[in-house]
Amino acid sequence: MRVVPQNRLSGSILVMVLGILMILSVIVTSFLKNLSQEMQLKLQLEGKSDLRHEAYNASEVVRCQLEQMLANNDDPQKAASVQRMRLPGTVKAEVTIIDESGKIPLNHSDEKQLIDLFRLFGDMWEAKALAQEYTKWLKEKPVVCTLIEKNPLATAAPDDGKDKNKKEKDKKDDEETSDEGGDGEEKKKKSDDAGKPTFPKGLNNYLQLAEINKFRTLFFDKEGKPNKQLKRLAACTSLYSDWPININAVSRDVLAVVGKRVSLDADAVLQHLGVDQKNAKEKHRYKNLQEIDALGHGHTASSSEDGEGKKKGGAEKILTTKPTLLTVRLSLKDGGISFALQARFKVCEGESSSKGKKGVAASVLSVVELKENTY
Repeated sequence: MRVVPQNRLSGSILVMVLGILMILSVIVTSFLKNLSQEMQLKLQLEGKSDLRHEAYNASEVVRCQLEQMLANNDDPQKAASVQRMRLPGTVKAEVTIIDESGKIPLNHSDEKQLIDLFRLFGDMWEAKALAQEYTKWLKEKPVVCTLIEKNPLATAAPDDGKDKNKKEKDKKDDEETSDEGGDGEEKKKKSDDAGKPTFPKGLNNYLQLAEINKFRTLFFDKEGKPNKQLKRLAACTSLYSDWPININAVSRDVLAVVGKRVSLDADAVLQHLGVDQKNAKEKHRYKNLQEIDALGHGHTASSSEDGEGKKKGGAEKILTTKPTLLTVRLSLKDGGISFALQARFKVCEGESSSKGKKGVAASVLSVVELKENTY
């Protein structure tokens, strides 16, 4: 019978114990790592939830500041300051305010207005070609813009809208009844109306322009990425606003387009507003359109005549001195956690809280669109 030396047996047991300990250490390390990741994820979710709460609180603060600025006919951009916000701990906030009504309403422009816009990117023939291809593409593939479909920018009262819908419905019922009568007149009228060009709703995203040949060549590079020209187009146009344009929030490109319809001294207007001037000491805002005429910055009479002696509409249909739609972007950060909130506010005229001031209307902001973590 062979006897195993005790030293060799002890060594084998020690190797087995070390192996078991190594396996256990790997299991424990893996468990602790997963536990740490779960705790970090839980903390991030809790932190993001807290930031979300703070973002909505901050948006209400900015909203109140904006209403105060608008009531005083002041620059809404001043409300972007977050110094008066009480943010907890190490939370930092960044606010960006964009006056959508200071841009050219791309989704509310007819072909003539589109030609004036596209003149920024070429001569008259190129602008006409762009406008024609753009409208043709929209007619072949109508794009439904949700914000405009809901019509949040309508100036009519809610009851007026209901009455209008009711009238349209009654008219439709009458047409159907008339068709059943067999006279054929309404059918002929419908057929004639069907042949008339109609302007579709518009775009939801500037990247959709890549589907149009001329726009893909002009506004995108060879790899299909947006170039400087598309950024310029997006900077001077809005997919959400409607006419008239807020003169107090215009850029040089916007003035170049509006100048085709209203006689304005672009340099004088921009200098008065302090646009394109670094550290401009004097920045002013026009209180009304008549002030533009009084300062010699343009001609905004209610009606005027062009070179051919034809009367054209006044500037009040094209220009205004008050914002009608504002976009507010809020970005909150706390360490490695961040949360973004974007809101679009329609500027409505409410009743003044002061009974002593007759004819004074307070500005009320109504939310028409709200997005989280998507710009």
